[in-house]
Amino acid sequence: MTDAILYDLIEENLKRHSQLTKQRNFVAAFELLNATIPLVEKITGHFAPFVTILNAKLLLCKLMAIKINAIDENPNELIELRDQLRTAICVTHGLEHSVYKQYESLINEDRAIRV
Repeated sequence: MTDAILYDLIEENLKRHSQLTKQRNFVAAFELLNATIPLVEKITGHFAPFVTILNAKLLLCKLMAIKINAIDENPNELIELRDQLRTAICVTHGLEHSVYKQYESLINEDRAIRV
C-alpha cells in the first residue's frame, strides 16, 4: 500500500469514526479506530502524540459503549487499554501535560460510574 493510499484510508476512517461517535454507535467507532491505529503507527511509530490521542479516543469509545450497555464490560481489556494509554501519555506528553489531567479525569469519572 502506498503512503498516499494509506493517508487517504486513515483520513476516511477518522471521518467515519467521528460520524459513528456522533451517532452514538460506540461499538462500531471502537472497532474502526482499533483497526485504524496500527495504520497510523506505520507512519508515526507507536509513541507519537497523535497515536496517544487516538488511544484516548479508543478508551473513551469503549467506556461509552459499556455505559450505554452496548457491550459487556471486560475488566482485563479496560485495564490493558487504560495502562497502555497512561504509558503513552507519559512518553509523548508527560505527567504535567493537560492530556494527562484529562486522562485522570476520564478514569476517575469511569470509576465513579461503576460504584
